[in-house]
Amino acid sequence: MNKQITCVVYFLLISLTAFSQRENSTTEVFLDNIKRENDSIDIVRKKEISGLKDKILEIDEALQKKLNSTQEVEKLRRRILTLEEIREKEQELKQRILIENYNSAALNLFSMEKDIKPLKLYNASKNFYSSINDISNPINYPDYKEWFEEYKRFLKLRKSKDILLEMASDAINTSETLSNNNISLGGFGSLIISSIEKFISSLGKGKKELRRKSVKMLKLIVLLDNFENERDFLIKQSKELNKELEIIENTQSDLKERIIKSLILNRVLLKKNYFEQTDFNKTIQYLQRVKKVIESRFKSSLYNKNEVIHQMNSVQTLKMRFGNLSLKLDENLRQYKSIINKYKKLDVIEFKQLENYYNNLVLVFGDNIDSKKYIEDAVKMYRTE
Repeated sequence: MNKQITCVVYFLLISLTAFSQRENSTTEVFLDNIKRENDSIDIVRKKEISGLKDKILEIDEALQKKLNSTQEVEKLRRRILTLEEIREKEQELKQRILIENYNSAALNLFSMEKDIKPLKLYNASKNFYSSINDISNPINYPDYKEWFEEYKRFLKLRKSKDILLEMASDAINTSETLSNNNISLGGFGSLIISSIEKFISSLGKGKKELRRKSVKMLKLIVLLDNFENERDFLIKQSKELNKELEIIENTQSDLKERIIKSLILNRVLLKKNYFEQTDFNKTIQYLQRVKKVIESRFKSSLYNKNEVIHQMNSVQTLKMRFGNLSLKLDENLRQYKSIINKYKKLDVIEFKQLENYYNNLVLVFGDNIDSKKYIEDAVKMYRTE
């Protein structure tokens, strides 16, 4: 049953990753097309502006000469008209850049929603976390239950004559150390270990097998306790990163709503034609319609440049924040691998199942987001004048 669940989760992760990559590819292609289109227009307009500025120089040179009043008025009129034409063309370029940048902001924000989902599945991958908890449970190891009963019997018989054994017995009975799902030696560590060493020393030649098991269990307990401490640190770190992911998701959702309201986009059509659409051409056609909406909105009396700039800055900040978070999540995963390798070498703790879950997570997470590129793209997501 667990194997079937693992396969289903893995399939969902792969499917979402592939969909996210296709979504981002459509977004990138569309934004690249806008950029190329504006690059071409930019070259033409700048050439036209340069020619108009040359005309201004010619007019200024003519005004330095002796002209009658009619000629001077005509030259000044032409100068004013030429300056107005330059201003209009420069304003058109600025408007095109702003529209291109706003398209980039809106689509990067929308595509971010698809990037977040595989990360949420990473954080919700209970197979991995369940397995890493099971590893620390001594009850799951062969011979442990039987050995633990022998050890407790030894403490019960000898504790009245040895204060250290009495303290160890009390610690085990009151805190459930060694008998709970985790080792959890805590402050009792040296006390418990010393009592186990006394137990081993008490075993005579007739109890060779129990002595061998006891040495093996002592080694297991020490290693599991150390592993637990390192694991708990990473789990705490994972929870903190998950909280940050939830904040980013909520911020992304709020920003998306603000942009949808600003552009008066139909939410049903956005969902159908962008978030759920699998046909590349249909998605591009829809994005072209959104682009026209943006152009129309920027020409209307309701256009608020300060709000537009604020939204663009917010999206860029969020994209960089999300990129940095995915970088930290990637590093968190690598740290898990580091402690797995560290304890695996000692050949005491069983890691095979955990490694399978870990490799599945890394495969999906690594294929979903290139964190460094994500941050680089956020830095240069807008065209500058």
